[in-house]
Amino acid sequence: MGTADLSLKRNLGLLLARAAGWQRVLYLDDDILQARKDDVSFAAGLLDEFRFVGLRNNGFPDNSVVCHAYRAVGGLQDTFIGGGAMLVRTDRTQSFFPNIYNEDWFFMLGDGPLRGAPVTGHVVQKRYDPFANPARARAEELGDCLAEGLYWLLDEGHSVIDADSGYWQGFLDRRRVFLDSVLDKLRRNRRRGSRRNAMIASIQAARNASMGISPRLCVEYMHAWRQDLGQWQVHLEKVRRTDSIEENLWDLGLAGRAYQFGNSTRALTAR
Repeated sequence: MGTADLSLKRNLGLLLARAAGWQRVLYLDDDILQARKDDVSFAAGLLDEFRFVGLRNNGFPDNSVVCHAYRAVGGLQDTFIGGGAMLVRTDRTQSFFPNIYNEDWFFMLGDGPLRGAPVTGHVVQKRYDPFANPARARAEELGDCLAEGLYWLLDEGHSVIDADSGYWQGFLDRRRVFLDSVLDKLRRNRRRGSRRNAMIASIQAARNASMGISPRLCVEYMHAWRQDLGQWQVHLEKVRRTDSIEENLWDLGLAGRAYQFGNSTRALTAR
């Protein structure tokens, strides 16, 4: 329901690839099916021009719980390139995956403004029930809010540095109006039975979580994220090149134990 160790695994992949001299890596979640060799090869070729390339998901939409609910009440909900099926040019990125929902969106922003987000090929994500537990929506809300807010800002032609306290106040207000509208449509639709009740419980959980998110927290998170980027880039320069995966694990201090990186994680627990 949360990110658990997802960011750890993806960051470890970046570090090991850099240490081993691998220029291209493929991220593929365990719920992704039908990744074809020819599609992966073609996407890998696109990394000559791009830092990352997504594989097109033709299965269950890769969205947050809130986005799934919005689609269910008739909203036009797109999907975006995600880390679940993505190829990365490791020698052209100095970004990392923070321990938060939508960590892949932050990864793509870490190297500066996006110059296109190409998607190609075909994969299928397995179906799951996004409304099985309201805790999922609650855990996603901060990351969903931050990522949606940042990319909306970029779509309007602004920069990430424009995301000040005033911006976040306005965005949080709009976010809560949006959540209320989804809740209202769900409550007025009485044909869904228990499914409707599960949706309402999830969106209410997201709405409650939203009330705990302040403009100050958003600004502090962004500050911590930028600090982490600097620390990560220093760390990358220290990665020793070796062909032994075991040696790489020892060099990284990861052999036999878990590792958690960054101020942006601490920002979440310091509220």
